[in-house]
Amino acid sequence: MIAKEKDPAAFIEVGPAGEPSSGVVAGAVPADGAAWRVPAGGQAVVPMATWTPDANLEATCRDFSDLELGPDGRLYVLSDKSASLARLDPLAAGGGEATAETAWSLGKLAGKPEGLAFTPNGRAIVALDTAKARANILLFEPPVATSDAR
Repeated sequence: MIAKEKDPAAFIEVGPAGEPSSGVVAGAVPADGAAWRVPAGGQAVVPMATWTPDANLEATCRDFSDLELGPDGRLYVLSDKSASLARLDPLAAGGGEATAETAWSLGKLAGKPEGLAFTPNGRAIVALDTAKARANILLFEPPVATSDAR
């Protein structure tokens, strides 16, 4: 899955030519440490499906700076323009509209939020683009990407 940042923002599923889109639903992504199937002969990947944000997601996340799969198996998007983080509803196979189940404002930050990761217990880690490479990693409380999130 690729996040296209803007003009327009979108999510793009890529895979081997001729394969069907599978979308992104909890449990459908290989577990940590599992091997990804690599196409034989170094076959290139192609776009398989595209999802564009619905009006609510577009208002919440004016751009898509980073995309991360949480330890709960859900997809999260980070927006630097909106300084927000959103948990997406599952992306059904074949593309369509992307919607946010919920979103959080990151508040006023000392830089642009550009990178997203999660701790094993679901706490968001956000990397900031700042003038100097120090004090630019934030660890948020409480955990948001937990298996009991619905």
